Amino acid sequence: MPMPLPFDKLEYSRILQASGVPQAQAEAHADALSYALSEPVLLSSDLTILKAEILA
Repeated sequence: MPMPLPFDKLEYSRILQASGVPQAQAEAHADALSYALSEPVLLSSDLTILKAEILA
């Protein structure tokens, strides 16, 4: 099971807004990044194949 990366959507949105990004757009970016960070990067089947290759 992948470990979640700590990500503060509100702070990220505030930083974007402080640099001139409109609020709705900043919130959409924060939501999209939060979703992307919650997805696993490596599947367990990938690890199984890698383990087999290492042990071979």
